[in-house]
Order: sequence, then C-alpha cells, then structure tokens
Amino acid sequence: MKQIDTTSWILTLVGLLCLVPFVQPYHPTPISSLFAEWQAFFLLWTAVFIACFHGKRRGEILIPKIGCSAIFLFFFVVISVAFKPPEYAQQVVLPLCYFVSLYGAIQLGFWLRQMDLVKRCTLWVAIYFVVGGAYTVAVQFLQLHWTGFSFLPFITPKMAGYNPYGNIAQTNHLVSYLAIGWASTHYLLARGKIKLRVYLPFSLLLFCGLVMSGQRSGFIYVVSLSFLFWCSALTIHADRILHRSFWISCMPATYLLLSYILPILARVDGAQLVTATQRLGTGWDVRFNMLHIGWSLFKNAPVFGIGWGRLPSYQFLKADVLPTLPANHLHNIVIQLMAETGIFCTVIVLAIFFLWLRTFIKFPSSREKQFVFSVIIVIGLHSLFEYPLWYAYFLLPVGVLVGMFEAEGIRLKVPGFLTDIIIKGASILAMAVLFYSFFEALYVTDLYARRSNFPSPTMRVEEVNEIARMPSNFFLKPYVDFIDSTGREFNSGDLSVNTALNQRLLNSLIDNNVIVRQSIYWAMAGNNKEAEIAFVRMNKIFPGEAPAMLKVINRAALYGKNDHLTAFSIWASHSAESNRSLLKKAS
Repeated sequence: MKQIDTTSWILTLVGLLCLVPFVQPYHPTPISSLFAEWQAFFLLWTAVFIACFHGKRRGEILIPKIGCSAIFLFFFVVISVAFKPPEYAQQVVLPLCYFVSLYGAIQLGFWLRQMDLVKRCTLWVAIYFVVGGAYTVAVQFLQLHWTGFSFLPFITPKMAGYNPYGNIAQTNHLVSYLAIGWASTHYLLARGKIKLRVYLPFSLLLFCGLVMSGQRSGFIYVVSLSFLFWCSALTIHADRILHRSFWISCMPATYLLLSYILPILARVDGAQLVTATQRLGTGWDVRFNMLHIGWSLFKNAPVFGIGWGRLPSYQFLKADVLPTLPANHLHNIVIQLMAETGIFCTVIVLAIFFLWLRTFIKFPSSREKQFVFSVIIVIGLHSLFEYPLWYAYFLLPVGVLVGMFEAEGIRLKVPGFLTDIIIKGASILAMAVLFYSFFEALYVTDLYARRSNFPSPTMRVEEVNEIARMPSNFFLKPYVDFIDSTGREFNSGDLSVNTALNQRLLNSLIDNNVIVRQSIYWAMAGNNKEAEIAFVRMNKIFPGEAPAMLKVINRAALYGKNDHLTAFSIWASHSAESNRSLLKKAS
C-alpha cells in the first residue's frame, strides 16, 4: 500500500503553532490565555499524531537526550506528589500536561531531523513568524486611533491608558514575538528568499512595533541579535559582506532614533506613548521583591523545593518578605525551579540543557543554526526577567526547534509492531488527557470570570447546579470548595470544619476573600496572633480591598457574638486606620 506523504500537513501545523495563538483575539475574560495555550497544544499534538503514521515502521524507539529534561521533570513531580500530596490535583495536573507536551514537541523536532526536514521546517516556521509579526504591528497601528473594534471582531480592543499591544495582551510577550519575527526576517534574507530592499523596511516596521510596546527589553533584543547577525556572515557572498554588515551594525542606532521619533509622531488616547526610557527606572523593586521571595522559599525547602504549584500560597504563608502583588511566577526561571523543585531537580535540568547547548554549538555553522540560536537568545533573556516558558505558545515552538538540533538519541530496541503500539497509543492517550484537562480548566476559568463579573446569590445556586451536571467534577474541586467556603455563615456549622476547608483554599491560592475568612476563623478560635498576621499581610498585598474586607470582619463580629472576634475587629479597624495614615504621609 502506498504511503501518504503527510510532510506538508505536519509543517503547516508547526507553522500555525507559531502563528495562531499569537494573532487570535484576546478575550476580555481570563479564559483567553488558556484558550491560546489550548490552541498550541491542539496544533502540536495533531502534528505529532500525524507524524506517528508517517514513514516506515522501525524496530527501535529513539528518545532525544534533551527530552530527558521533560521526562525527569514529569517523574520528579509525580514522585514529589506521592510524598507530599497537594491540596488539589489541579496544582500538578496542568504542569504534568506541559511536561508531556514539551517532550512531544522535542520528539517532533528530533523526528524532523531524522527525516531531513530541518531546512524546510525552519523556512516554514520563519515565514509564519514573519506573517504573525506583520499582522501584530498592523493591529498596533490600528489601536493607536481606535480603542474599540466591534466592527472587526478579529482585533482585540485596547484598554485606555495602555500602549498598543496587538492581539497579544501582554506587551512583554509581544516584544519577544516581534524580536523572533525580526530573526525570522533575517533568516529569510540569509536564505535569499527576500532582498535587502525588502528586509530593511520590514525590520523598521517591526522596530515600530517594539517601540510602541514601551518595553525596555526591546532594545536589549535588538542589540543582542544585531551582534549575532553581524558575527555570523553565514550565507553572504564575499562581495556583499561589508555592505550587509554595515546595515546590520546600524540597527541598534536606528532603533534608538526611532524610539525618540515615534512617540512624538504617534499619539495614543490623546497622549504620547509611554516610552521604554520613561519606564527605565520603574518596576525594579517589584522584580527584586519577587527574587527575594523565591530565595526565601528556596531556603525553606532547599533540597526538594516547596512543591510544584504551591508558589502562590507559599509566598503569602512562608516567605520572609511579602509580595507587593500576588503572582504565580517569580519572573526568573532558575529561581522558580529552585523554589518549587529544589536544588536537586534544578541542577539536573540545567545540566541536561547545558549538555544539549554544548552539542548545539558543535553543529556545523548554518542558517538554521543561527535562526535557532536567535530564538534561544530571545527566550533565554526573556526567561531571566519574565516567564515565557510557562506559556505553551512559547514553550512548544521552542521545544520543536531545540529537538531539531539534537545530535543523537537514546535507542530502545523493541519489535516493530510494539513500536507502533507504544508510539501511536501514547500519542492518542496524551491527546485525550490533555484535551479533557484543558476543557475542564477552561471551564473552571470561565466560571471564575463569570463570578467576578456577575456575583450574586442566585449565581451561586446556578453554578452549583451546572457543576452537578458535569460528567466529572474532578477538575472543579477547587472551585466547588471556593463556592462552599465563601457561601458559609461565620456563626454556623463546625468551626474546625470551616477552618480546615478554608485552609485548603489558602494553601493553594492567594485570594483576599479566602484570607480574610481565615483570619476571622482564627480569631473566633482565640488564635488572634495568627489572625492579625494574616490581616496585615492581606492589607499589604491587597490594599485596595482592605476597606471592603474590614467591613466583612466588622459584620462578622456584629453577628458572630464571639469575644475574641470582637477584639480582633477592633484591632483590625485601628490597624487599617493606621495604615491609611501612613499611606497619606507617604504620598
């Protein structure tokens, strides 16, 4: 029977993986980021599934060595869960899905190298990145003049007071995407697919998008990539080296000039764009605060970490310094790994990566190697100050590119028919688990979004009934507990049961409602010291919510008829008033 050549299908899906999640409109509810990630998972696993049926059957399984990092992380989290179970399975289910999919992306890239498709795949990926970058900048220019796009539903409305961000809601993600788009444009120039007269104006267009974002990292990316391009005259003919090197060396200066001219010419919401220069001295205290939190948590559990998925709650419960705003990430991938997995896991993962990097450097110089190195530079720098690899739409394309530059794999000798069963069966199982997991994860996120937009007692009843009709409540357990806990009267039920239920939530998330309820329960039990500490910490993390939370405490004290709670209510009122006075003096 003739084999069907599905190469074009696979390359198209890999290209769409680098385009669709970034250009699809960002929804107004929190469901959007997960929806974009679900798209990335869908495209990747569809490509992996098709690749399982492509080509002849082999009597061995090849596992790329860099893929061992994803495998190790997967088993490390599974083992750590066995010894220290999380409050909810959701704290580890989605990370496990990420690790499985990262391995799938690396394996797909390794398969592309085995099939001698590296050049072809890199070309497709670069084209899709270029198209995505051009579309993103076009949307940014439209957002300069219009904030609403009801007549254009495929364009994201821009929030007032923000710089244009295209359809990518996070400007730091936008800057990385446009920087990769510029690296892709340079790759097309090196391959001879575009001329210098096209490359220069298109680079200028992408620079406009970088400047309009107002992000400081834009200039860092331009300088880093310019230096790489200038040093790597890989495909330039001898008579053109000097000519092209001159233009490349002018790129950082061009970017700086544009960063001063464009804010003068372009207006957003009637005011000048917020420039990277204006933001140069801002936000550093928050960054250092996060690093301090990560180091503090690492010291609490230096060997095996605090456990995956526990960072949001542990930074409130355990850290020596409080976060100025609650976050799921420490904005530094190394500190994040150290805090959540400990020094043991971090060293092994970094060792595997550096071994791959050593192998990568030994590859013969090529246009494709330069392009992949460009992407690694952008994402690597981004990962030291932000958290791009915690998003599937960055993690999975990087995994494919990394897999394409793995020299050799670990060989597992198995019968040919068993190889098919293992590979195809594993891919089908992974797809089923991932799709179902993300379906319910999206559903839960949508519930949270609706609840925050339309809170009401009737909404609570409707939600509970809706959850009851679900085929499985496994992934909805945190939300069910949240509804249950926040719906309970303080002076009803068993105090120890109420406290234990709320403590489970407090151990898994940072929420001002959960924190204030726990402080009330502690006060009712006579543990005023813990109650006061929780209130002070909540007041610092959620200063805007403090007045509303104080009303909750006072109302509970009024109807609770508990002497300890009454005393705590009086203390909380004085504490909040003192805090407001300090804020007024500071301002």
